[in-house]
Parts: sequence; C-alpha cells; structure tokens
Amino acid sequence: MLLSKTQIAMMVGSVAVTALVGGGAGFLYKQLPSIRSNFLNNNEQQNNVEVIDAHDEGQEETEVNLPDISVSYVSNWEIYQNTQYGFEINYPKEWFLEEQTIEDSEIFGVSISSQQVLEDSNQEKYFIVSIMPNVFTEQDLAMNGEAAGYKFQSIDFLGLPSNKLIVTGENELGKPSTSILFNRNSKGWLISHNNYDMTGNHNSVYDEIFSTFKFID
Repeated sequence: MLLSKTQIAMMVGSVAVTALVGGGAGFLYKQLPSIRSNFLNNNEQQNNVEVIDAHDEGQEETEVNLPDISVSYVSNWEIYQNTQYGFEINYPKEWFLEEQTIEDSEIFGVSISSQQVLEDSNQEKYFIVSIMPNVFTEQDLAMNGEAAGYKFQSIDFLGLPSNKLIVTGENELGKPSTSILFNRNSKGWLISHNNYDMTGNHNSVYDEIFSTFKFID
C-alpha cells in the first residue's frame, strides 16, 4: 500500500510526536553549537577526547552501509512516500506512522512506532525522520570523538557528508538514542531512533526500517 503525504491531527503529550519531533530535532539543532564548544574544550583540557575534522588533509569520512535486509521480509510492509521532501521509507504493517509540521519552527517530522503515541504516555519506542529549515554546519558534521553523554562520528550517508550521533546517557540531548545528521536541499535532516541502553543497543527492526530509506527525487 502506497501512502501519500497527508496532514494528521496530533495530540501533544510529554513524549507525543510533537515532543519527539519538535523537541528532539529543534532542541538538538539549537544546542549543537554549545555542545560542539564544550566538546572541543573538553578535548583541550582533558586531552583524552579525540576530535578530528574529517575534512582536514589526510582524513577520510567513514562510509555507512545500510543494513542488508531480505527483500522478501519487507515486501509486505507499508510504503510511506513524501514527494514534498523527496524521500521514501517502509515500515511494518502493524506499526503506526504519524507526520506533523510544527508551524512555529517549520520543522516537519515523521514518527514510526510499534505503539500508537498517546497523550501523557511514557512511550520511548520510536523511529523519526525530522527535516528542519536550517542546515547543520560543516563543523557539526565533521566532529569525531566521545565526551560525557554523547559520541560523534563523521560518516558518509547516501553520498552526503553526515554525522552519526549516539546519546549515551541522560543529558542535554535527552535519553539514549542514535541519530544521523546531514543536509539536503538546503535543509537539515535528522534520522533518529531510541536505544535500549547507553551502549547503543536497540530494536533490530529499526535497522530494517533504516535500510529502506531512500531519496526519490
């Protein structure tokens, strides 16, 4: 079944889609400059955090290969296609998909979850694609290393300079999660999912959903 882009009324709760998409993506974007500054300061002061500009001479970005998932396994999944932003993603038929545009911040987001997001729920099972009006800086995408609460890795995602950010503990970025940050068509993109723990363990179906993501324009 091919789903076209629709406007879906959203309920706003502490961890409803509005909070996940708007609070997560928007807050992350706003906090990245100060996080980057603290990241660099920690490296200078402690000399035990490696921060490498992947664009410096002699450095190469790590290429991320999407998981190899059986075509037959996902062939009966739902297909979500967004022609406005030019991307497509598949997800299990029994899962729920919600999309929303947050008018005051112009953030568009799609949330995919095994459970329907309910107001005032304590749901933390999600896979999100967020698209923001402003791009990430080259410095944001080039960071490599670890500091308290987060880990950065400069990568190549579908041919685009990107950064893989793993939140390893509860801090200014929220609870444990993994995100891929990149720019496309003059917008900042963020593909995220929650993790079980601080080491990055997560529901393997997120890898399967991730493997179906592609650009369609």
